[in-house]
Amino acid sequence: MTKNYIAALVLLLATALPGSAINPYRRYDTRNGLSDNSVKDICQDSRGYMWFATKDGFNRFNGYRFDVFGSSFSGEHLNIDVICPHSDGIRIWLGCTEALMLFDPRDERLTRFDARNSEGKGIRNCISLLYDPLGDLWIGTDDGLFRWDERIGRLFRYELEESDGGTCRGIRTIFEDNGGEIWVGTTAGLYRYHRKTDRFGRNAKPKPESSLLGDNEITAIVEAEDGKLLIGMQNGYLGEFDIYTGRFTQFPAFDAEGKQLSVARIHTIFRRDMNRYMIGSDSGLFFFSRKNGRWSVSGDNLAEESIYRCFRDREGGIWIGTYFCGVNYLSPRQDEILWYYDDGRPESLDGNAVSQFCDDGRGNLWIATENGGLNHFDVRNRKFTNHTARSHNNLHALCMDGDDLLIGTFSQGLDLMNLRTGKVVNYRNIPGDSASLCNDYVYAIFRASDGTLYVGTMSGMCTFDKRRGRFSRVKITEGRFIYDIAEDTGGNIWVASKVSGIYRYSPGDGAWKNYRHDELDPRSPADDRYIRVYVDTGGQVWFCGESAGICRYDPPTDGFENFGADDNLPNGIYYGVLDDSAGNLWLSSNQGILKYNPQLHTCARYTIEDGLQSNQFNFRSSHKAGDGTFFFGGINGFNYFSPFNISVNKVRPEIVISSVRMHRADSFSVGSERQTLPDGNLRISSKTISFDINFECLSYVAPGQNRYAWKLEGFNSDWVYTDQHSVSFMKLPAGRYVFRVRGCNNDGYWSDATRSLEISVQPHPFLSPVAKGVYFLLVALLIVAAVRVILRRQGEKKEKELIQTKMAFFTQVAHEIKTPVTLIKSPLERIIETGKWNSDVTSNLDMMKRNVDRLLELIRQLLDFRKVDNEGFRLSRRETDISLLVEETVARFRNSTEKIAIRTDCPDAHVLFYADGEAFTKILSNLLANALKYARSTVVVVLRILDDDRGRTLRLSVRDDGDGIPPRIREKVFDLFYQKNPDSGKGFGIGLSLVKLLVEKHNGRVYVDRHTVAGCELTVEIPDSGASARGGVRAPEPAEEPVDSPEDRQPEAKPFHIMVVEDTPDLREFLVKNFEDTYGVLSAKNGAEALAILEQQACDLIISDALMPEMDGFDLLMKVRNDEMLCHIPFILLSVVDSVASKIKGLEYGADVYIEKPFSLGYVKATVESLLENRKRAFHHFASRPGFQYEKDDMGRNDRQWLDKLTGIVRENLTCETLSVDLLTEKMALSRSSLQRKLKGLTGVSPNEYIQLVRLKTAAQLLRSGEYRISEVCYQTGFSSMSWFAKCFTKQFGMRPKDFIRQNQDGKSSG
Repeated sequence: MTKNYIAALVLLLATALPGSAINPYRRYDTRNGLSDNSVKDICQDSRGYMWFATKDGFNRFNGYRFDVFGSSFSGEHLNIDVICPHSDGIRIWLGCTEALMLFDPRDERLTRFDARNSEGKGIRNCISLLYDPLGDLWIGTDDGLFRWDERIGRLFRYELEESDGGTCRGIRTIFEDNGGEIWVGTTAGLYRYHRKTDRFGRNAKPKPESSLLGDNEITAIVEAEDGKLLIGMQNGYLGEFDIYTGRFTQFPAFDAEGKQLSVARIHTIFRRDMNRYMIGSDSGLFFFSRKNGRWSVSGDNLAEESIYRCFRDREGGIWIGTYFCGVNYLSPRQDEILWYYDDGRPESLDGNAVSQFCDDGRGNLWIATENGGLNHFDVRNRKFTNHTARSHNNLHALCMDGDDLLIGTFSQGLDLMNLRTGKVVNYRNIPGDSASLCNDYVYAIFRASDGTLYVGTMSGMCTFDKRRGRFSRVKITEGRFIYDIAEDTGGNIWVASKVSGIYRYSPGDGAWKNYRHDELDPRSPADDRYIRVYVDTGGQVWFCGESAGICRYDPPTDGFENFGADDNLPNGIYYGVLDDSAGNLWLSSNQGILKYNPQLHTCARYTIEDGLQSNQFNFRSSHKAGDGTFFFGGINGFNYFSPFNISVNKVRPEIVISSVRMHRADSFSVGSERQTLPDGNLRISSKTISFDINFECLSYVAPGQNRYAWKLEGFNSDWVYTDQHSVSFMKLPAGRYVFRVRGCNNDGYWSDATRSLEISVQPHPFLSPVAKGVYFLLVALLIVAAVRVILRRQGEKKEKELIQTKMAFFTQVAHEIKTPVTLIKSPLERIIETGKWNSDVTSNLDMMKRNVDRLLELIRQLLDFRKVDNEGFRLSRRETDISLLVEETVARFRNSTEKIAIRTDCPDAHVLFYADGEAFTKILSNLLANALKYARSTVVVVLRILDDDRGRTLRLSVRDDGDGIPPRIREKVFDLFYQKNPDSGKGFGIGLSLVKLLVEKHNGRVYVDRHTVAGCELTVEIPDSGASARGGVRAPEPAEEPVDSPEDRQPEAKPFHIMVVEDTPDLREFLVKNFEDTYGVLSAKNGAEALAILEQQACDLIISDALMPEMDGFDLLMKVRNDEMLCHIPFILLSVVDSVASKIKGLEYGADVYIEKPFSLGYVKATVESLLENRKRAFHHFASRPGFQYEKDDMGRNDRQWLDKLTGIVRENLTCETLSVDLLTEKMALSRSSLQRKLKGLTGVSPNEYIQLVRLKTAAQLLRSGEYRISEVCYQTGFSSMSWFAKCFTKQFGMRPKDFIRQNQDGKSSG
């Protein structure tokens, strides 16, 4: 709605036709929604609404929208001459050409007034209406004067006798003076009502010598002072009538120069103040001074319009109704902020893009424009003289130096104009001449207190020797875009540049200093882009920024104090700054003019509604005159005002709840219905999908700056502040609510009253308490039956799996035992047969011994495995010298093998670690035994202690140079009895299974390193269970390894977290129990509770019931999908409603899956697993490829855009030392926890891991281009170590950088 209001306001300003150097009006006509441009009468009701009578109906206005009640509303043509509030302050009287009507806005009902007097006379062609102090309504028509006594319900008609004995019937105006006397202006003169006689007698007529009153039609009456009436006539005459003497004094229409003005038919006389009046006539708008009797033409847009009515509202704003140009609003601030612009007249401003002001030394101004050249402004007479012929058309800088005016041009160099002789000298840049102007684009000229002239250009700054006509360039600013120059009270020269920060020159030591933005230094400027430098009356130096607010130099720290959004200063571009004597800063910007107090951090905003030329101002275009008045230049002229003449709108506005629009749906269609709420109560049926509450703050000074606060008791307890005129609610749970709203005007004064609306939301018949009880019983029975079936099937399945596992185990053990037994039995039989002792017997005995040893080893491993696998097994953890255990175990294996070399890589010092020493020895022994079986020549054992914010971790790696493990079997090597080569006779497939069990008992993990290029590397990682490091040596982590802060890190015992949202406790508990073995489970009883949890905790998937109290599943789904931080979460909707429409609704709202109740738990589990695995698989697919492209269905468009934005920030800052999670949170405007939850939910990685991934993908793109060497790519992507870069690249993409380049080159050559 705010966008619509701004568009209407732009159109409103566009209708303000040129014709004056000062444009005071805000015009509303048919283009803004008015029913007709002929506005004949105006009034304001007790609530604050403005009402306008037109030739085609009547209009109600709330400051931003017209409600039209025209021919289409009444069914007949409504040509309305007069409009008047009823005595009740709510209803409205309408005087039409055909009848008198009464309109009730509460139900928008229009009623014809059919009362008749005793003679049967009714009301036709009503022209004038007035309520007297007794509450009677006086009605003036073309058929005489009537009085309606509503108390007794009678209509009276009055005869107004003419001097010839006839009866006057043409009533033109009715007026009540301060004494309560009723005066009537007619086609035959002026009449007065005598209340005692209830008659208009002859003695009410003026004396015969006042023939002007008797012979002319009186059209307007207003009281000048006690006993004096100003009277306007049909022939354009204006006079004063003394009610005591009966004398009439005419005021001929002569202006101050004695020129007679042409005035036709006066429609309205409006008292502006004590002695000034506005005269509305068919000849236009005039001003009349009763003090000297002089007239003047308004000289504005209404000078030649037909003016019908002037009306002052309760805030002091004046509404002027015209016959052709709608209604024009004159703000109370009209005389406070003046606007000068180019209207095409010779004496007006030439050019609207005002770029610079310069005092001419005599109280007047030189004004530079970008499209009208040089202007001279006579401030007192408000006249402009254009001097473009003496200079150029596009100017940006001005400076006075004695009799000379220095003029900076855009592309035409520097002009030096001697004001005494009129001679102009132009200085330009001469290539190769260092003593010439450094650039022809001049943006700043400044004369220092020592007489030095500084010239700032697009490519540097120079000093100007006017006598010699030579320039000296300031070396530090060469190539810099200089915007502004100023001198502080200490004689220092300050320079604002476009992209290079701030410069300071100290004449004392001749030194220049450049201040730039430093993210690590809070006292540095907030940005490097500054437009304006200004020294205030207290000597403080201020700078206006292009994107980071403003800043102030702090001499004691030689730093800057920055002011921005955190200090209540709105974000925007600040073009100019001035200060007043109260310590306020006045800032011109792209959002209007802001009055900002840097001590109190208070801010007030002035816009086009307050009379500004535009909300967009121009660069550096601000000037403070000697008398303290301000000049601000913009794109549509300039504004001129005194900061202490701007009034504050202290009139507290009325707040109105105007209407409610309800959107309903039934079985066949969807529709909406508007209600005006005459009784302040609202009943919402169960068929209502949503409803909108419209409210209005009736303040007209600057309606675009009105604000509102609302709350819905029973739904939210806190006030919600907004600039919107309505609020929408969807699917409120059944119950009773109270909606409250209040409003404030443009200057922050809140309404005295808070309007309320009682709302009753009816439940659906199928959701009544009885129905819910039946549903609950049925669901409970279904759940019990389902649980029994599921438990029985699960028990049968587990029992079957257990039997199969046992059979497979015994079969494998029997196989392993039978082979050695055969190799013992056969040689023994051979020995018995031969009965001889020879070499064959010795060989057979050796074979028997080896197989006996093999049987013993199998039995030992089986016993160890059984012992560790037993649930009662407990580790005996103590502080252990791990490095000593490694050396001892390796030494034992070295003694048993000679062909294979075993090397160790351990820390020099002893490593103390909390672990089970015996279990650790078995882990290492089995890893070594496995490596020695497949190694060709070398086995390497590596021991490291990793120490980060997650604690200490022991990493043990054993690497051989054998054939390695194929990728397809890497996950199987830790299975019991699994052997790579079953026929090799090497091992039993128990050792690595035992290793896995022992490591898991230590809460660690064992895995096959996939990035090992040759051979096989098995790695064990075990966390330290000790409370802290106890004097042990800790291994340093790699410099580039990203380390997540405690806030970023979310250690989880389970890979995923899901949320169950269900209002039925039993079903909620059932789902939680069935998922908590596999996932971390959060639970909530309704949507509101779920949202509160989601604000604090991360979640990977949501399962929600559709129908719940307070906030149902559909509302929760909408809020999740509309929340940038939650919209990526998969959503499963459960519902007892199995209609196609409900399913479509759920999927349209954004559900991933819609499941009907009763449901299969197995199906729900499979669905959950599928959604989570698909998301995991999608990002793994993205992470394993060098490019940044996503598959089409990997994630939603909003999530892709969010991730693209984050990726862009990382890529822009790859080489920055400041690239960190803190930088991402600042750029994305998120907290660390919010960024962590969002990124983890989308990608499965932490922010630091994602930064590393973007570095590596960028490196892959650079390597693929073939334009950079590996070393160059390494440092371009933020890596400081070649070896670390190569290791990370190989780990991420499965190949070394040089192999990646070779593969890419091979691909191109083959292509």
